[in-house]
Amino acid sequence: MTENTTATKAATNHNASQLCQALEFTKDQLARARAAGLVPTPDVKTSRWSGPVVEGLVARRQEILDGLPDDLDAEQLRQSLGLSRRQWDRAREAGLIGEPDRAPYWTRAAADALARRGEELRQAPAGLRCYFGEVVNLPEPWARAAGCPGDMSLGGIVVVASSKKDTATLMGSFLATPELGKWVADGLQFDRGPQRWQALQAALNAGVINRRAAGVYIWRGYEDGDPVIQVKGPETFATLGHFRKTPGRHVYIEPVGDHAG
Repeated sequence: MTENTTATKAATNHNASQLCQALEFTKDQLARARAAGLVPTPDVKTSRWSGPVVEGLVARRQEILDGLPDDLDAEQLRQSLGLSRRQWDRAREAGLIGEPDRAPYWTRAAADALARRGEELRQAPAGLRCYFGEVVNLPEPWARAAGCPGDMSLGGIVVVASSKKDTATLMGSFLATPELGKWVADGLQFDRGPQRWQALQAALNAGVINRRAAGVYIWRGYEDGDPVIQVKGPETFATLGHFRKTPGRHVYIEPVGDHAG
């Protein structure tokens, strides 16, 4: 890079993409440098780096590259441990693989410590998982409990169970026609996170869904005031909270009763 090019690149505030261009970094290199503290957080309120800061980073480009640690992202760590995706999911759900120690990356030291427990990770038992359906035909009386019109009305559902087969069994135990449990289960997806349906994310954030116990949760929608219902028996339901929306349309849940903070 010439001095004129450097001066031009550092003359204005830069967002992350522009900083990558100024440093001639990939997005991954910049993310790793930021996680390691080699690139500071943006110093301008609009999540940008000011011209003088960019100029200093460009001058230190090689130093930053040389200092990048040998960290691993989730996929790299999974592969280095020799785990299948299913084994990885089970080990994470069982808490055997902790959160990244240099988020969103695991350091080499953390990876080496996990590698020494490889057999334990591979043998992690299946735990409880979240399965959800954003738009599902809720059988009556669930539809009625959720405030839906009609006998088989569309709504949302979250089932906490150890497998998709178990979701059908659990739901069937709450229905007069158990076969409906399998019918509803066919439309469920396994929550792999972090990209979640916003209603599910809101329920998890509010703590109204207990991921440590099998359960069925339903709602007709997530407009302001729509209730979050737990199915507790064939004709037994509990209202856990209500959906709310901020002026910016962000969805959250206002818990009620024992679930309120």
